[in-house]
Amino acid sequence: MFPKAIAISTVLVLSCFAVSASRSTAGAATQIEVRGTSSLVPEITKLARQYEQNHPSVAITVVVGGSSSSIERVEQGEIDIALSSRARTVGDAATLKFIPIERQALAIAVNAANPIRRVTPSTAQSLLTGRVLEWKALGWTGGDEVRVYARGATTPTGIACRAAFERRASRREAPLALATNKLVRAVIAADPQGVACITVPNSQSKRIRLLSVGGRSFTKAALVSGRYPYAVTRYIVTSKATAPQAVAFASWLASHDVQCRLVSRLTIPAAKCP
Repeated sequence: MFPKAIAISTVLVLSCFAVSASRSTAGAATQIEVRGTSSLVPEITKLARQYEQNHPSVAITVVVGGSSSSIERVEQGEIDIALSSRARTVGDAATLKFIPIERQALAIAVNAANPIRRVTPSTAQSLLTGRVLEWKALGWTGGDEVRVYARGATTPTGIACRAAFERRASRREAPLALATNKLVRAVIAADPQGVACITVPNSQSKRIRLLSVGGRSFTKAALVSGRYPYAVTRYIVTSKATAPQAVAFASWLASHDVQCRLVSRLTIPAAKCP
């Protein structure tokens, strides 16, 4: 059963996040609408504010939305730029342009009350596919039933997590599918018995711990060097019909100088930076 308190607190978190991710565009000569994956919105929002400072006639709105639905809206001309957690697929229109923007790590997250610190790759697979039923089986004597949470199986994050940790293994029991990465974070932070694959930028909470898998723990240095192999590339998406002003902003985001500003404690740019 999904705890009511978790659901209420999650709605509040997501509502606040959605408000903070955008700003008023009233009075601007050029308005650019950007929409997409929550894992890119914070960085793109900060960069949008920088761009606006140098282009006072431009106002950029950045809001959270699904990768695939945002890509469809770019294709239909409803928005200017999509932020995507997935690469191009065979179903995407040829008029769309996918531009790599950054790489983000994936990790297995548990509640901070969980004493488990590390697992083997096979144990990670068993956890996420529902084959470990109780935490006691992994040595947590005070643990109870394992509760597995995940993004939907067809979402970009869900697909990336399955490829990284489940390795095509069949699931003994389907996890509780959640609508957003922010929701996964809120649930794991609230549920001591929970476990989920999550993008590292969305895992930042004092109530969440990331497990070491096969002796590999996430650090920025390990991600840059390739020693930490669990990562996914994010993209910005435009179309041939995208307005020139929006194309200019997208090109600025993809420029080497701006790409290298994306270096942070949690992500690395798609470009090679010093």
